[in-house]
Amino acid sequence: MYWLHSLLYTRAVLTDSLVARVDRLTSTEIIIIILIALLALAAGWIGGRWYVLRRVRLLLKTGRAAVGSNRASKPRAVLVNGELGELTRLFNQMDERLNANEIERRRVENEIKQRDSYLAALKVVTAAASTSLELPAIFDSLKKHLGEQMDIPGGAIYFHNDAAGSLSLEFSWGLPDRYLGKLTEISAAVYPYQEVVTKKEPVLINDLAQAATYYRLGVETDRPQWLSYLCVPLISKGDVQGVIDLFSQTPYGFSQGQVALGTTIGQQVGVVIQNARLFEQIRSGRERLRVLSQEVLEAQEAERRHISRELHDEIGQALTAMKVNLQAVSRFAQEPVVESSILENINLIDRTLQQVRNLSLDLRPSLLDDLGVVAATRWYLDRQAQRARFTAHFLADPPELRLSPTLETTCFRVVQEAITNVVRHAQAKDVWVELKQRDAYLEINIRDDGIGFDVMAARERGENDTSLGLIGMEERVQLVGGNLQIKSNPNPGYGTEIRAVFPIPSVTPYLERRSKRRKPA
Repeated sequence: MYWLHSLLYTRAVLTDSLVARVDRLTSTEIIIIILIALLALAAGWIGGRWYVLRRVRLLLKTGRAAVGSNRASKPRAVLVNGELGELTRLFNQMDERLNANEIERRRVENEIKQRDSYLAALKVVTAAASTSLELPAIFDSLKKHLGEQMDIPGGAIYFHNDAAGSLSLEFSWGLPDRYLGKLTEISAAVYPYQEVVTKKEPVLINDLAQAATYYRLGVETDRPQWLSYLCVPLISKGDVQGVIDLFSQTPYGFSQGQVALGTTIGQQVGVVIQNARLFEQIRSGRERLRVLSQEVLEAQEAERRHISRELHDEIGQALTAMKVNLQAVSRFAQEPVVESSILENINLIDRTLQQVRNLSLDLRPSLLDDLGVVAATRWYLDRQAQRARFTAHFLADPPELRLSPTLETTCFRVVQEAITNVVRHAQAKDVWVELKQRDAYLEINIRDDGIGFDVMAARERGENDTSLGLIGMEERVQLVGGNLQIKSNPNPGYGTEIRAVFPIPSVTPYLERRSKRRKPA
């Protein structure tokens, strides 16, 4: 039992010794492991910061620059190997694509802005062309918007004379005044005008010195900032109406879009020029027709005056002399038959003399020339009232109204035609005629209480030459710058109202001439 107890004791001692030794080794190793772990963590942190984080920051910096406004100054990411290098290369490719997209976007935006400006200029020119036929206003608008939208500092518009083979200057801006006299008319056979007129296409000259017309005038000295030149045809219905010269302040200053816009504007302006020319021809024709019509009416009035005086003075006096002779012969007639024949001839002469007098008065009453439109109108109205048995109402304000001979004649003829229509068709019981002066205008009102008429139908009959009274009245009024209005109702009792308004020119020189002619010698 002793040996067993010794053995157990020895085992216990050995076990405690071994455990103590193990405990000492374990603590040392743990400390070493911890130190190694700490060293590994420090190396990983330092290496990651140096190798990975620096490159990530570079990528971050590159990304921030990529989304910034100044893409041209952004840094490039450094290429490395491995997955991080692949990521860097992918990032660079993405950035290059974004850069290309940005450049394309800006290009498209610039094109859109340019097209918008072109469309705005074209819209203005088209609007001006469709709303006006006055070339100066259209040219002013064209100059303004070409300067604003296309940055064109100067230009010139020429009309083409095909028969003469020349171009005449109609409008210009930006050119020195001393050029204008030499550009009034130039040959269409010189370059580039010959090519523009014959081919009907624009000509672009990037060096203004090659434009001989302006180079000879010294444009490079007076306008050194003008560098390029564009000549565009003005076309309408296939015909060249003229050309427009445009100048740019930069070399190669006209892009394809600007040339296309200039061509389109040239077509619009060509149509405007043709329409304006046609309108001017029509206006000139109307003016000539108006003058001719006025001369015809004046000739008619002069002939009426002449015939009236001939009837009154020559034929009337001759008939009066015949009547006096027959009366003298009748006192010596012995036979009743002879006396009766002489008396019959005297009565016939009386009737003829009265007809001659009436015809003379109807052609042109002497009152109109001697006393004016008020006296002549009052006399004519009373005379027709006695014949047609209606009640006349006349008012003149002022009573001593005097006008120019042409206007007095027109007023009297309007009243004469209106009263004649009343006598023939209206069956009126009352007729009112008013002449009123209102500042610089004369107003005539003629109305009745008889049977009216269809105004539109009367105008149509006048246009078909079946009834010229109404048309003639309107033409007379328009020739002196007046306005005629007619209101009528076909129902009995409503009658017709005619209102004419005339501008009153100065009559002082006319009255002075009349007073001088009446002074005794």
